[in-house]
Amino acid sequence: MPVLIQLPLDIPDVEVLSTEFRPDGALLIKVESTRQGACCRRCGRETHHFHGYDRPLQLRHLPMLERQVSLEIRPKRYRCLHCAGRPTTTQRCDWYEPNSPHTKAFERWVLRCLVNSTVADVSHKIGLRPDAVEGLLGRWVSTTGDWSRLTTLETLGIDEIALTRGHENDVAVISTRDTQGQVSVLAVLPDRLKAPVKAFLEVIPAPLKATIQTVCTDMYDGYTNAAYEALPGVMVVVDRFHVAQRYHDGVDQLRKQELQRLQQELPEVEYEPLKGLLWLVRQDWTALSEAEQDRLMPLFRHSSALEQAYCWRQVLTGIFNPKSGS
Repeated sequence: MPVLIQLPLDIPDVEVLSTEFRPDGALLIKVESTRQGACCRRCGRETHHFHGYDRPLQLRHLPMLERQVSLEIRPKRYRCLHCAGRPTTTQRCDWYEPNSPHTKAFERWVLRCLVNSTVADVSHKIGLRPDAVEGLLGRWVSTTGDWSRLTTLETLGIDEIALTRGHENDVAVISTRDTQGQVSVLAVLPDRLKAPVKAFLEVIPAPLKATIQTVCTDMYDGYTNAAYEALPGVMVVVDRFHVAQRYHDGVDQLRKQELQRLQQELPEVEYEPLKGLLWLVRQDWTALSEAEQDRLMPLFRHSSALEQAYCWRQVLTGIFNPKSGS
């Protein structure tokens, strides 16, 4: 007998009607709103006179167990008895936007994937067209935040999203992490310059601003200075990802230099086994198999400088990420 498990949708006010697997392995979940009533699009008054259902909408949702997931809903329609002609209005649910093909939860997840990445990379990774990812970004661009749903900010994050490689088309994303470690996106700003970031931080309501303990950012002076000027007294720290990226790049640059030197100094038969070790050098020692570790040893025997740099990288990683066990 198969073992059944339950996974939360994290979608409010819906009832699951059915589930099915598509031929491509994607999961389709049909849901129905459990909310009753809608606000008339003409007069704005609440109406509960049910009229029927709108056409089905399919919205891409968060993946489950590495499967693509879509939710299908037929929005309810209600008739207003107060307005002339008794117009109908489609009920609006809080968990998706009417003109978006995705749930809000999916779009927030994509935004987190975009941090320190590019539209092209994320597009390939999650199977979403680049123009769809850019459209998603466009829907989230804002210079203000929705403060009504927040009671505390704790830690703010300032990162950038690259629409293309380089810094010509970057945007800034402001996020927050609560005491449970949950990350949510507050806003996507139209560019990565200091001025819009500072302006956003300055308009945070005073009660929320008083709860900010830390601002985590990359090494860009525009972000750190914006935080210092808009949030005096708040601790500003550099994201360990960016620090790790710097010392990883240093080891990789040394590897290239040492291989160039060894190619000139060693006979071809000795140099040949040292080629093609890029992936192994970039990995944590504890993540390598015994056979992979053995492949690195000849390189370290010929380059004590690279061996020392690799070991120091392990030590630094252990400091920044002690739970990794490296």
